[in-house]
Amino acid sequence: MPFGADEFAERAARSLRNSLVMPCAAVGYVRLPGQGPKVTAAPVIELATVKEQMVQLRIDDAVIAVPPTRFSESPGIVTKLEFLSVPVRAVLDLGTGVAMRDALFQAGDITLLDLRVTRSELVAYSILKRSFDLVFSSLVIMLTTPLMVLIAVAIRLTSWGPILFRQERVGLNGRTFCMFKFRTMAVGRPDESDTQWTTREDPRVTKLGALLRRTSLDEVPQFFNVLKGEMSIVGPRPERPHFVQNFMQDVAQYNTRHYLKVGITGWAQVNGWRGDTSIARRVEHDLYYLGNWSLLFDLRIVLLTIWRTLFVNKDAY
Repeated sequence: MPFGADEFAERAARSLRNSLVMPCAAVGYVRLPGQGPKVTAAPVIELATVKEQMVQLRIDDAVIAVPPTRFSESPGIVTKLEFLSVPVRAVLDLGTGVAMRDALFQAGDITLLDLRVTRSELVAYSILKRSFDLVFSSLVIMLTTPLMVLIAVAIRLTSWGPILFRQERVGLNGRTFCMFKFRTMAVGRPDESDTQWTTREDPRVTKLGALLRRTSLDEVPQFFNVLKGEMSIVGPRPERPHFVQNFMQDVAQYNTRHYLKVGITGWAQVNGWRGDTSIARRVEHDLYYLGNWSLLFDLRIVLLTIWRTLFVNKDAY
């Protein structure tokens, strides 16, 4: 949790540790240029070197202390912290007797301003979405267990290699996890699958794998990822770390899509932006979903996914 050290940094740090806003967050404080370090409870890191020193930490929130005279620097600070894939908050000293809500809220005796907000922090999101994920994924797994057994046997009989394909993907808050799929390609070098797109008529795809991809049956094992809490039924599609690093450099706000759990399907996918298509348009749809999430929106995407999979799924290969 980056935090700028200045005149009220010690009081802010104490308030954050004792508050219910971020009770279990990992703490690391970032000193803005020209500020004198006041914090002793955790490492104080220079803003200019924050990426090199904190990229390995598990960070839940980014908090900076910006005095009123330096508010104009906030956009640049947010940009430098964008790689963290987490909400960014600013500590504000507005004086006594000022209590704000919504974007401005209290944490102990300090006031925080949300510079970047995600609906994943809402109670409705946490409860409704997780409940829907658990019920829907459990139902799908129960109904498709016989089919998954048949697919597993078919893969074993038609090609050499493991039944399941496991691959590292980037999920919520930029953290990686192991995603499951039925294997649809001939076994190759790990660096090939980690750094290469699947193309139409890809020679690596087996005959059975082509059928599984066209019907999206290769993705059924991802419902186990949903049960584990690593994915959601609906959300931005998870990408490989290699491509995430590239897209962050080329596509504005790409990392913002990691504010929500990644999903088996999503708004971009049902609109045709999947596979080897425009990343910018995909991000555009992901950001729309991020700003307009609701349970009804999720249900709409699920129904559209079923429709496209059964009747108009021309983009899967």
